Amino acid sequence: LQPGRVSIADLAARLRGAGLEGSASFLQEPAGVLFQAKAVLKSIAIARFAPAALKPRFAGSAHLSADVSGRGLSPRALAAAVRGKGEVRLSSVKMPGLAPAELTELARLIVAGESDPKDIGNQLEELARAGTVRLSNARLPLTITDGAAKFGVASREQDGFRLENRTTVDILRWAVDSEWRIWPRLMPTVDLPDPKPLPEVVVVHTGPLRALSAVEPR
Repeated sequence: LQPGRVSIADLAARLRGAGLEGSASFLQEPAGVLFQAKAVLKSIAIARFAPAALKPRFAGSAHLSADVSGRGLSPRALAAAVRGKGEVRLSSVKMPGLAPAELTELARLIVAGESDPKDIGNQLEELARAGTVRLSNARLPLTITDGAAKFGVASREQDGFRLENRTTVDILRWAVDSEWRIWPRLMPTVDLPDPKPLPEVVVVHTGPLRALSAVEPR
């Protein structure tokens, strides 16, 4: 503690089982408060941070690091002004979502005439509610600006299909906007030896993080 300044030089704590390390300082200035911080959150068990109703559908771990700073006259103004960069490392992550394999099977049924294409919207929503998505190990850049944390693109390719995820967290509203894009692929069969490429399917989850389990995919 110093006049007009509060500093934490060596922070170490536990947050839902994850190790938190970092440093932070608040400096009083004529234009408000200057905030600077560095933080690392290690060994994050993703299921521990999921809503109770969704915990069984989450798995894997993450490692997050960030270096941020900003000025503001109030806590809300400071949160909106914070800028910084970081990184998120994902390991063996599993989460609710539209599974590419199930989407590919739905496409096969429609092409084969075994499912009504007029009902595809309802079927996609049901698959998105009940499905599970798995992501490969990945390193995603993290950008914090304008009151939002924007994660880099997470992607996976396997057995001919491809999926991508883009997620932004609104820090001021504590809300998430997560977009999944899936490119399914039909495998050749006797009846369809040379299947044409299928169009991409987009699934969006938008809503408050405190009510994540109630967010409906669209």
